[in-house]
Amino acid sequence: MRIMRIAYISYYFLPVDHIGAGSPMHYTANAYGRHGYQVTMFSPYSQRAANALYKIIQVPVGVINRTFPIAWNMRSQDSDGFYLLHAAGDDYWMLGKKRPYHIGTFDGSCFADIQRTAGDSRKLRRCYLFAPKSIGNQSNDDEPATNTRKHSFP
Repeated sequence: MRIMRIAYISYYFLPVDHIGAGSPMHYTANAYGRHGYQVTMFSPYSQRAANALYKIIQVPVGVINRTFPIAWNMRSQDSDGFYLLHAAGDDYWMLGKKRPYHIGTFDGSCFADIQRTAGDSRKLRRCYLFAPKSIGNQSNDDEPATNTRKHSFP
């Protein structure tokens, strides 16, 4: 029997995550693993949680403005052999690139954060992060799953 290989892209995941966004990525990747899929997590971090059921390929991002280089650098990663590409919003530079079937998880709280965050500079930063993630979901082969938390984080 041939094992389905899944490529998963996430900037955040456990144990490195400090804001809560990585928990769903970690647990979803582990759920894939428990169902017999072979999962490879592409991330800027090489450390993985003790209970991780996936392997990690570290994607270089540099030291300044680390959020955007992961999406750009994913363009050079080899996706041959993967049946599915599951991205957590860090895939917006892959639009038009040859890749496996592509689905995404979009953290809808980003838009809620823009509405509820005090201070113009914080709102601007949220917009700066929300726009490319929205564009990335336009490249999905199916509708994205959305998390629409009603609270925001500082």
